[in-house]
This record gives sequence, structure tokens and C-alpha cells, in this order.
Amino acid sequence: MAQHATQPNHALTRRETARALGISLPTLDRLVRAGLPREFAGARSRFSLATVRAWLATRGREAVPKSPPRTKVGSGDDIDAAGLLGRSGLRLVGGER
Repeated sequence: MAQHATQPNHALTRRETARALGISLPTLDRLVRAGLPREFAGARSRFSLATVRAWLATRGREAVPKSPPRTKVGSGDDIDAAGLLGRSGLRLVGGER
């Protein structure tokens, strides 16, 4: 971690914040969606480590929201790819195989 990242008033980048907290970038992104305080330097997020830690302390065990469960598709399940793509405004190129 860069030396400046440990200074108390330094605004940390996403990567520095995740590293300081010992979490992954996707976990940090989930925290941001849950309301983690941040500042902006242009279009980029910056974080105050003291503010982030205080926010996490107020949330207790609810600090990191769970990701929604992923659905597994079995090998026998049929997927209507053309229908899924059509509903999204995309189209299947190359015809059927």
C-alpha cells in the first residue's frame, strides 16, 4: 500500500480502501450500493478510511450485504437464447447450430 494511504486525512482510491479493509473490490462496490459514504474527485470515488470504518461499525454484521443467490442451469435444461436476446434488444447472429 502506498505510504500516503495510511495518512489520516488522505482520500483513498477504491483499491486502497479495499486493501485497507481486507475486502475485495466487488465487496466494496456492494457496500457503496448499500450507502457507504464516499467523495468524488472528478468522476472517481474516494474514501475516508475513518468515515468508512465508522459507517461499518454502525452497521455491525449487516455491513456487507449478501449477493443474490446464483441459479444453476442443469445440463438438461433448455434455454431460449434467441428469446432472451430478443427481449434485451439483441439478436442472435449466425443462425441456429
